[in-house]
Amino acid sequence: MSQNEAAVRSLDQLAVPPELRERAKMLWLITAAGGLWGWAICKFAWKVEGQDHNAWYQGQLKQALFIGAAGWVGYPVCGLGWLVHAGLGVLGFMAINKGQDYQAPVIGGIAAKTEIPDVGGAGATPSSAPPPAQDSPPEPEPEPEIDAEGDSDWVRDYQLEAVDDSASFDLRRDLSAWFRAERHIEASWEDRSQRRMALARHGIRDEPHYFQVKATVERFVAGAEARQIYGGPMQIQQLMVDAAMDDAKAQHQQNMQAEPSLLEPVEGVALEHWAWAQAHIAQGHDAAQIIGQLQIDQARWERVSAAWNDRMSRDTSQVITTEYGKYFSGAGAGQFAEAGQQAAASMTTQGAEPAGLEPIPFERWVEISVAMDVGADKGWDPVQLLGNFSMSAADWGMASAWWSQKFQVHAHDQAMLDRYNQLQQYYQAHYSGGS
Repeated sequence: MSQNEAAVRSLDQLAVPPELRERAKMLWLITAAGGLWGWAICKFAWKVEGQDHNAWYQGQLKQALFIGAAGWVGYPVCGLGWLVHAGLGVLGFMAINKGQDYQAPVIGGIAAKTEIPDVGGAGATPSSAPPPAQDSPPEPEPEPEIDAEGDSDWVRDYQLEAVDDSASFDLRRDLSAWFRAERHIEASWEDRSQRRMALARHGIRDEPHYFQVKATVERFVAGAEARQIYGGPMQIQQLMVDAAMDDAKAQHQQNMQAEPSLLEPVEGVALEHWAWAQAHIAQGHDAAQIIGQLQIDQARWERVSAAWNDRMSRDTSQVITTEYGKYFSGAGAGQFAEAGQQAAASMTTQGAEPAGLEPIPFERWVEISVAMDVGADKGWDPVQLLGNFSMSAADWGMASAWWSQKFQVHAHDQAMLDRYNQLQQYYQAHYSGGS
């Protein structure tokens, strides 16, 4: 179902109780700021009567789970994962605030078709475990490697893999080149012809040779020479993260170039301007005034919003969602607007940390992160918790994005990691002792 279709379904038509509407709004605010914490808090810790038996609310929870998981997976890959839950979470809040059903673009359709176990919910009954096996298991038989298309014309040669061969890669001078090649080959693996083209492109003869080179790299990375050249496991891990970010950004650019019509303005309103307006409305600014600044009326605004949401629902490449997230965070809304802008800007430059002043001190970032974590277990109101720090969920999203991006860039900084762990332990003890 597209967002156009979903928009005509009001919460009154669906007979959604007022208390579930209010809790769903909080669900999407927390999802926007904290990803998976929205689902975890509202499903387990901060429950409202009737939620376990209301199909509409369970559908909202399922969407929040998928969106949070998508953000969690996307963050270590390219650093942009938080934009997924930030953008879609705000859209969910705004839809329900207007009394409309919310079906998240793309992810909402996937969630609706996917069954997930009712972990900890009402009616969850553990199944009986089978008795232990009495017979000894059979001895394993060697099998050929088979890919998704079923080809079995090659097998791994473990004796070959014991012999060092780095093919065309100079591991001592450019280890990153291997990490980039590995990602390219792995991405092409399921298609036999594409896989072999990728292998040839990187100077690898065939599949057994690929695993030989892979084993060679693994031995090199674990050795003393790699530590002497690159500085240790954390620095090597950073090279892998940087290679993944390069690949994800390149793929994003390819997707944008392949379908430029995705970002064409709707009735004269560009995605950047639509996201700007959404950001300011989400911060509590007068909607009529914000829409007026776009020089359009309410009817045109609703058509534009429906059209952009519909495009997102059909955009499986996530080009629109990613661009929307960057524009939303860089819209200059809220007390940490500058931090949001700098966090978004740093994601477009490899290895760049966000510029500008810290939105909040490092210690406060760790404290709030821990407080939110402990609060999820204790059932604290996350909105009130953030209010104690004089910020909204959107404010926290901006500040946390800035520090998350900086923390990722400095993943190899042992002093910073030590300080983070020290603070985390301190605040864990402090908040765990609270009520």
